[in-house]
Amino acid sequence: MTEILKLIKDAFENAKISNTFYEAKKIINKLGLNYTKIPACPNDCMLYWGEDEDLQECKRCKTSKWSDAKENKPAKILRYFPLKLRLQRLFMCSKTVQSMRWHASAEKKDSKMRHPRDSEAWKTFDLLHDRFAEDPRNIRLGLAADGFNPFGAMCTNYSVWPMVLIPYNRPPWECMKPTSLILSMIILGEKMPENNIDVYLQLFIKELKELKHGGKWCFLGHRRFLERGHKFRLSRAKFNRKVELRDSPAALTESEILEQLEGINVSFGKELHANKDVMHIEKNVCDNVLYTLLNETGRSKDIISKLVRILKKWNIRVPDGLSSNISRCVDLKQRKLSGLKSHDCYVLMQQLLPISIRNVLPDKLMKQNLEDQYFGHLKFYVRNKAKSEGSIAEGYVAEEALTFCSRYLERIETRFNRPPRVDDCPDGNYSTHVDSLFSQMGNSKGTFTAFEFDFKDFVRRRSKGRKPSNVKIEKRVNKDFVTWFPTQGLDQESEIPSPKELGSRSSGANNKEA
Repeated sequence: MTEILKLIKDAFENAKISNTFYEAKKIINKLGLNYTKIPACPNDCMLYWGEDEDLQECKRCKTSKWSDAKENKPAKILRYFPLKLRLQRLFMCSKTVQSMRWHASAEKKDSKMRHPRDSEAWKTFDLLHDRFAEDPRNIRLGLAADGFNPFGAMCTNYSVWPMVLIPYNRPPWECMKPTSLILSMIILGEKMPENNIDVYLQLFIKELKELKHGGKWCFLGHRRFLERGHKFRLSRAKFNRKVELRDSPAALTESEILEQLEGINVSFGKELHANKDVMHIEKNVCDNVLYTLLNETGRSKDIISKLVRILKKWNIRVPDGLSSNISRCVDLKQRKLSGLKSHDCYVLMQQLLPISIRNVLPDKLMKQNLEDQYFGHLKFYVRNKAKSEGSIAEGYVAEEALTFCSRYLERIETRFNRPPRVDDCPDGNYSTHVDSLFSQMGNSKGTFTAFEFDFKDFVRRRSKGRKPSNVKIEKRVNKDFVTWFPTQGLDQESEIPSPKELGSRSSGANNKEA
């Protein structure tokens, strides 16, 4: 990397570029584009941070903190990405600060739900926390977590658990983009943390509390601790327009504090239970439905073979990132489905499965999530398979730095103004009198010649005798056009004529029939 920096410095003589990779990393760290590594118990019991930072073994299971005590190599490491500075950068940049208020400033046209702000849960939260809802700058975050195997099919007993934050202040076309998602932490291990995931959430919760009480320091009722004759007690203009006449609260004794805390049991780790989320519930339901179909008795052979063959034959092209290729998850020999991600289950349950089993089930039975896409994106960061979590963390920080810098570049192609891979927006080179009803979708490629041909007028001229009504002409158009068009020089061995040639043929046909 140092050699690359030297090469760039030689190419751009007037630019201030660091001499070494270490100096460049120091600049990035000042911008908050970094992460911290915190040792953790290999059994997910505790984190070695704060007061427990110097402990050498777990307080619960007594497992050693080190996998190699001589080299001070921790047995397990949590990589945490601090949140405060990442949120501050969203308000520092002029290209993102407006979108952070979109949820409150954008007009709501109807009652349809297009964003979480339109949901009843959002509105109920605003009613319960009206002071929080008053300021549109207050940030509303969504938390998503899931595990994936960073080695693909090479290993099945290892997983990485990234936790991602979604800033719901931003509009729906921005908040779910990879550049808007905030990686909060990376949990490693051969197995999922399950109910012990709350151990790793301690740092995140601590930072959220600091954000909640941050900003302007305001001590409500602090004047009651002053002496009775203090001038601030009677001052209205400098405080909350009220006079403070209350005495200071009495200090609690140790026994009184213990009495208030009696019955409260707060313990991080094994004793807590995590809530089930919709994503995993849907995956479990999908698995149960598939296993029920594949293990059905009686007509099971017929049902299984048809169902598996239908899924195997599917070669449906879907938008980028909508789902994986489900046909690759089908094993025809063992008649099994494996390797389905949570979003694959959603697409399978909602869109594909009802079609595939329409003619398979008995007559009496006939009637996205961002997340997997983004986690698949993180998998591409893995370069060193011996340290997959470190590769993901360093790759994310590097991409985050590029995203941050590209927001300040003008008249240069970046990931924010680069044309999409499939650009189907109209380019304005084609225009007809029916554009207001049927707008052109797609760009023209190469040269082309536009012509207009009214087949309805052609049928009207062919009519002999009494002038037919518009209804009869419409019926003839719908009936005859399909058979007439292939006869205009489009036989099996000839090439498709040019638009100009086809236009002249149609005009000639009109004149001939007229």
